[in-house]
Amino acid sequence: MTKRCPTCNQVTPLVRFNIRNSMSKRIYEFVSTHPHGVTANDIFEMLWGDDPDGGPIEGTERVFIMINTLNQKLRPHDLIVNGTKHNGLKHYALRRISTGNIWMPIA
Repeated sequence: MTKRCPTCNQVTPLVRFNIRNSMSKRIYEFVSTHPHGVTANDIFEMLWGDDPDGGPIEGTERVFIMINTLNQKLRPHDLIVNGTKHNGLKHYALRRISTGNIWMPIA
């Protein structure tokens, strides 16, 4: 029997992701718990908000590189962290590649 989300009825994957990079794992967990999306600045703040040096000089460019790396791990599972424009800002959410629907993992 296929396991489904009780809220949105989407099929949940049977595969557990093996994301070894701690930053990528934190981005995955952060984005997957915000179905309405988060901005690159939100992700940057989540990763480096407590850093006394303020984080990397590249700023959100580093976030874009990390999202691209994470997407390489997620694509085989029909998932992607995808940005869509809303009120002039790009909001990133975890989506199914095949349908474009927002996907939230079940704990």
